[in-house]
Amino acid sequence: MLAVAACDYRRVRRVALVAAIVLLAASCGKFGRTTGSGTPQPVASTKVGQGIVFVTASPVPGNGKVGSAGTTATPAPVFVLHILDQNNNHPFGIPVRFDGPVHRTLESDASGAVRFAAPEGTYSLHIDKGCHPALVITQGVIGTIHLYANAPRSADVRVGWQHRFGPSGVASSDAPGDWTTGSPVHIRYDVIDRCQNEIAPNASFPTFRFRPSANVSLVGVQALASDGSGRGTVTAKCTKPGDMQLVLIDTANPQDHADRLGEASGFNGRPRCAAK
Repeated sequence: MLAVAACDYRRVRRVALVAAIVLLAASCGKFGRTTGSGTPQPVASTKVGQGIVFVTASPVPGNGKVGSAGTTATPAPVFVLHILDQNNNHPFGIPVRFDGPVHRTLESDASGAVRFAAPEGTYSLHIDKGCHPALVITQGVIGTIHLYANAPRSADVRVGWQHRFGPSGVASSDAPGDWTTGSPVHIRYDVIDRCQNEIAPNASFPTFRFRPSANVSLVGVQALASDGSGRGTVTAKCTKPGDMQLVLIDTANPQDHADRLGEASGFNGRPRCAAK
């Protein structure tokens, strides 16, 4: 009886030890799993444009919101590109192409920003140099970005550009010499397609404005468009004697400007405002 009892006691101890090991393994498994506040995956370098580098972290597991069907709904990753131009302005309408898991071309908004929301992945970014429907890009950008959920990022890039349609350097006037104060003078000038380097009939350039000198005033409403022959017209008059200017400038890109009077071939030398 004693030998049997001792044997049973050893059997009970072995069963208890096995049970303890199983319980410990289950506990280790439970506390070893990561939760929604776990550690992010390793960071990845991101490069955009002219040597701009930043890092983005991959998503933390479980940080998405739970949908009505019990699935995890994670917002699309977001990348915001801020564009500066040669005037240190934020240009509108700059086309930016993204190629990766999805392909999209977006234009910069009134603040010069492009907001790209798309599935996770690696994307190439292009602001292509050359001709576009409304612009000519003179300095482009090529880069690579990595999109991760819950890790929104942004970057700044610089471009050079001008509007595709604008005035050329060819102008003529119906006044062969100095302007007499008070008399309207008509100046006609060519409007060109800067991509094709050809005359552009019926082309508009609405961001341009005429900036006369203090002794010159515009007569009537000036059309910021070419006619069917590709010519634009401005009418002005002198208000008092002296040197004068009549500059046509792109207000969205002030480096794009020209003095219409200095380019008019009908003048005998640069005209001045003269007394009657």
